[in-house]
Order: sequence, then C-alpha cells, then structure tokens
Amino acid sequence: MAVVLLYEDYKRLPWEKSHENISRLFIQCKKKEVPVFISSIGVGVVGYYCATGYTLLNVINGNERGTNLSYIHSFNPEQTKKLRDNDVFLDRTTGDYYTYESVFLYLIF
Repeated sequence: MAVVLLYEDYKRLPWEKSHENISRLFIQCKKKEVPVFISSIGVGVVGYYCATGYTLLNVINGNERGTNLSYIHSFNPEQTKKLRDNDVFLDRTTGDYYTYESVFLYLIF
C-alpha cells in the first residue's frame, strides 16, 4: 500500500503558481485513491479543491493573493481579451472568485 506524505510551507496559498506541482500531485493521488497525509497547509488544500471541484485556478489580481472586489473595475477591455478559462478574479475579503464571460462577470458557487 502506497502512502504519499507531503509537508508544505504554510505561507503559500493552494492556487499560487509556485504550488502547482504539489497541487497536481494531490489531485492525482485523489483520483487514484492513494492515501495522502499533508501537514501544515493540508486543510487549505483539501478545502480549496473541495470548493473548486479539483480545478486549478489562476488568480489574476493581487499577485495571486486577490484584492478587494472594487478593483475589478480597473480591468480594461484589452486585458479581458487575454483571459483564459481558468483565470479568476479573487475577492480577498469574502473568498469569492469571479470569471469573465463576454459581457459581464458573474459569481461562481
């Protein structure tokens, strides 16, 4: 029986690009039903992936840490043309994230 043990820096957030390899490993372990023990950031990782359906999101504001929702109006039309499907705007106050779809932004539950 294989078990994966991970220790992660608690200062990083599960969606940060520097955390991507650990995230992919965690997702693969869950898909293959391999037991995983994660200390420190583990609760955040599990909570994040349960909330997002195991989707790797790219937070585009606040250096991957989010900003207040009022900053969403600072994006201009040229920036929105470059957004990808997994790009989200994170409201750091509430933890809600928003994605752009042609004309407006909407909340993802």
